[in-house]
Amino acid sequence: MLLDEHEELYVHEVNKTYIEYLMMCVDSACTDAEKWNKIIQHIKSYDVTIQNEVFKKLILNCREMCDEEKIKIKNEMRYEIYRHRYYHDADWSISEEMLCKYESTMNEIVLSDKVYEYLYIFSPVYEFPLLHPVPFSREECKDLREKNHILREEEIKTRFKEFKEKKYSLEKLIKLAVKEEHSILGEVLAQFYCDGLFDEKLFILLMELDEEGKDVYDYVRYLHRNGSVDLNEVIGMVKKLSNNKNLLMNLITLEFIEDDDNALIAKEDEEIKKMYWSRNIRLRISDKAEHKVFMWALDECKKYGSLHTYLELLYDIRDKISFQELYNAIFAISNLKGDVASSMTDYYLEEILKELQEAFIMDDEKCAELATLEWMCRNVLEWEQMKCMQKIMKNDPTFYAQLVRIIYKADDDDPSDKKKRELASKMYSGFDKAKFCPTEKDGKVSYENLKNWIEKFKELLVSQKQERLFGNLVGRLLAYSPIGEDGYSPCEAVRKIIEEYHSDSLKTSYVVAEENKRGVHTVDAGKSELILHHRYKKNAEGLQTFLSSIRFISSVNHSSLIAR
Repeated sequence: MLLDEHEELYVHEVNKTYIEYLMMCVDSACTDAEKWNKIIQHIKSYDVTIQNEVFKKLILNCREMCDEEKIKIKNEMRYEIYRHRYYHDADWSISEEMLCKYESTMNEIVLSDKVYEYLYIFSPVYEFPLLHPVPFSREECKDLREKNHILREEEIKTRFKEFKEKKYSLEKLIKLAVKEEHSILGEVLAQFYCDGLFDEKLFILLMELDEEGKDVYDYVRYLHRNGSVDLNEVIGMVKKLSNNKNLLMNLITLEFIEDDDNALIAKEDEEIKKMYWSRNIRLRISDKAEHKVFMWALDECKKYGSLHTYLELLYDIRDKISFQELYNAIFAISNLKGDVASSMTDYYLEEILKELQEAFIMDDEKCAELATLEWMCRNVLEWEQMKCMQKIMKNDPTFYAQLVRIIYKADDDDPSDKKKRELASKMYSGFDKAKFCPTEKDGKVSYENLKNWIEKFKELLVSQKQERLFGNLVGRLLAYSPIGEDGYSPCEAVRKIIEEYHSDSLKTSYVVAEENKRGVHTVDAGKSELILHHRYKKNAEGLQTFLSSIRFISSVNHSSLIAR
């Protein structure tokens, strides 16, 4: 087989290829600002001569662009200058000499409408493009952040002063800024243009130009946070000027509720209430609020909210209400919509249940009701978190037997029963989680109690025509026995039960359950298997001694009875 010999490539040839490719990109960019911005982001890899050549073409092409395209390029260059001056010590940063070239190129891009030049002042605080920021330093990280924050404020104030002196159109500036994706227009206008005071004319202008209402909300939020605006009056103005219900709802969320009768949301219609109580924003209730305000909030959220918002509210106010009120309130979740749920929803539920379990685990009636709730949430809760259900199942086999009746076939079941198959499928995940040793309490098992549990369970299986499952199910449960007083597993009471009810199915089920306890593991060339081998061997030898002594005592007792 003949192969073509490969040609050796030299560095200068590779570099030449990169340069040619760059020039192709430059030629195709023409008046496309997006393409030019990509070139600007990567041009630093080339030498100064090439960069200067590209910048000349950029300036020429910019002359044919509209202001909207030009400002995209200017803002990209401004951000690149800021980034490289801020991280001046980084390996990838551009030299100051080249940054000056960037800056002069940026200034040569001239806009017809000077209003565009002010758009950058609405950039988010964390990436405000200062041309001369205080450079990053690990030693002075906190201080330099504050210094750059001050520089940002000074620049915005200077630019607004200049804007007002030149009598540029604020309407035009707002009209352009509301189109920007990451603009913080409302906040900047409130803080710097209005000096922290509510300006009715500016507010009306914002309402006209900001159809979505995001910047109007930011404007009011900043002023409300600083106590310089009457939220009630603003909401009245919004209702007169617009039908933006989303903006209205968002503004109402700014209120810290002190009195349920005078709360802004209490005066709104059903549609706004549904939006308010289902929103993804935490409810703000003042620390000065009375107990009845928290109860009112729960009732309103139960009526209009979702599962997530209700649990979030219940979690937030759980220390403001009694355990009995918390207990009464938690059962409402069975009737709430489960939309917008998240991992935090699960967390709230787990934490609330934890407190209720501790408070009512000894109250048989409430414990049983909480167990029902735990079972309803079985796809969210782990078995360890279902404390009340554990208690119910450990104390009495009735519920466990009912699960067995649903999940497994009886001797006379119709195999084509579709409804039962569907129900069994829904129940199985909860049944599979239930891994416990019957009658175990605080790591101890009473032989008499365990014997009674086993016997009752057997009777229930017989009545359900599922007696054939007895050994399999009992072996699975007994594998979760606590350690005995002699340090070996299973505990003494379980050992006796295994001896009494021994069968091949019980033995196999016990072994399988014991092996499955290991769960997922990493292959380690048999090291973990060797540890398990020693542990099981030691346990087996200890049990052998125990069983031998039991059999000896039994034989002695038997001989004594014969002698009598």
